[in-house]
Amino acid sequence: MTNQKLLRKSFWQIEFLLKLNGLLPGERYQILYSFYTSCLLFVFKIVFPILGYTFIYKADPSERMILIGNSFVYIEVLVLVFKHWPFITNPDLTKRLLNQWNESIFNTEVEIDKHIIEESMRQRKIKHNVYFYSATSAPFVMLINVILSDHSDLKLPIWMPVDVLNSTSWYVCTNAFVFSAYLHGVLGHFCVDMLIVSYMLYCAAQLKLIKYKLENMEQYLDTDLTTPDQIGLDDLVQKKIYAQITQCVKLYDAVFSYVQELENVYSIGVFAQFLVASIVLSICLYNMSQLESLEMNLAYVMSFFVPMTYLLYLYCNLGTLVMEESTTIGDAILRSQWYNYDIKSKRSLMILIERSKRPIRFTAGKLIDLSLDTFVLMVKRAYSLLALLKNFN
Repeated sequence: MTNQKLLRKSFWQIEFLLKLNGLLPGERYQILYSFYTSCLLFVFKIVFPILGYTFIYKADPSERMILIGNSFVYIEVLVLVFKHWPFITNPDLTKRLLNQWNESIFNTEVEIDKHIIEESMRQRKIKHNVYFYSATSAPFVMLINVILSDHSDLKLPIWMPVDVLNSTSWYVCTNAFVFSAYLHGVLGHFCVDMLIVSYMLYCAAQLKLIKYKLENMEQYLDTDLTTPDQIGLDDLVQKKIYAQITQCVKLYDAVFSYVQELENVYSIGVFAQFLVASIVLSICLYNMSQLESLEMNLAYVMSFFVPMTYLLYLYCNLGTLVMEESTTIGDAILRSQWYNYDIKSKRSLMILIERSKRPIRFTAGKLIDLSLDTFVLMVKRAYSLLALLKNFN
């Protein structure tokens, strides 16, 4: 039994959420689906944050600093426009990038290296569940906060043409709209972020697979490669070695090309996320610092702060993982029995070593490297902005 196309099948949950968010149309009813996508874009990603910032603008100047504490939600909803735009304008490209995981070059067909792909799929599932449950808790915590409150204000205020607090029906409808917009925003971020994170994780697994094949060539050939005399006499073994090395070179090129295409399509949305990340984190920290005791508002802010921080860590951690896996291919080659290979195989290995000297990097907008150094920098900037907000207050 092989794991052919199992990588592709592992995206089914993300595909469902992409379709729910109007980002992955099917083969039928495309006109109706386009209308559905346009409505979601206009109502939840444009109208909702505009109403939120209008409320802040119309509020009394003495209350604006308190209201700005809720602006992290509006900022993240606006970021969705940049994240979703490539999906909306070019859905066929999204399908093509997904379907590339059906190709045989990304699917191992032997049992001895199957554990590498299975481990990456297990890690993806863990990250998927942690991020999903932590992220989706935010709108429900807000809803509980609304239910338990004295209904004297809106927990996530937006401007409305009527006095919402003096009308029960308007109050209920407004909170229902806010909850729907918040939930749509959370799921919208989740499906895009988890899709890109899955791509990064699987790219790292493919690079790890290359290293495993190069370092454990004898397992694939069922031959003892430590006897140079035997290798020199057996041309068939040398041909098999060269075929395996050639396959590794092709896989490396495929991963490199895939990463480049991902950056060209989705890096602007990721850049927008990292551009506002420090601001959002600092606002959340400011809100938490203003709370004097444990209360529902703390749970409300924490339910947003925790998944946001985890998301940034995922991007940066996996970006570092891909970079490290690509730069250590040369080390894997040196640990192999390369000195017993023929000249043609050695030349191919030299080419692969030279290529690996230029690490495969994931970047945001071609400007920000997704690495743990970037994550530390985001946290430091968030702390600096927090100090600025406290001084301003």
